[in-house]
Amino acid sequence: MTLKKNDFDGIIVLSNLMDSQGKLNDESCLRADKAVEVYRSCDPGAKIVTCGWNYRSDCKLKIADVMSRYISDKYGISEYNIIKEYKSRDTVGDAIFTRKDIVTKYKLNNLAIVTSTYHAKRSEEIFKFVYDKSFNLSFFSCLVPFDEMKNQSEILSLTKFRKTFSGIVKGDIDSIYNTLLSKHPYYNGQFYQFFWI
Repeated sequence: MTLKKNDFDGIIVLSNLMDSQGKLNDESCLRADKAVEVYRSCDPGAKIVTCGWNYRSDCKLKIADVMSRYISDKYGISEYNIIKEYKSRDTVGDAIFTRKDIVTKYKLNNLAIVTSTYHAKRSEEIFKFVYDKSFNLSFFSCLVPFDEMKNQSEILSLTKFRKTFSGIVKGDIDSIYNTLLSKHPYYNGQFYQFFWI
């Protein structure tokens, strides 16, 4: 299916997992493929943003780099058109650090967020909370198999997100960022390495 012409200037693709050799799992590849599909529907000059740190204790590669390389190698998209965000460790971090460090710097306002179908509801709520009304957000997802355990994990994660950021004003990036650093276990030092994002 060919997408209609879009005016996105940024496509943020959320990573899933990779192995110890830096090979992306099928879900990450499908997300990257969907991001390229959206990218190709945009005017020249649009940027793809890949997200993620070196989350594996048995591998030094950052998943943002691995996603970028996959997109560049498979589709011949210049690295010039791919921006890498290295600080994020989960979906909340993807939203906060792209908002804080990437989109303003590169003047990206019309944004497509790409993830998987089962992850779409949580991603949309998080991104809409983090980004203010000066940004136009659209959401795209690729279909991947998932089970009830994964569905329950999404519900639990969304509940934890709401609790962590309770009382914080939507779009107030400074307060959201400070709350991330003080209350979120992946960023306040309680947890360091993990294998599921």
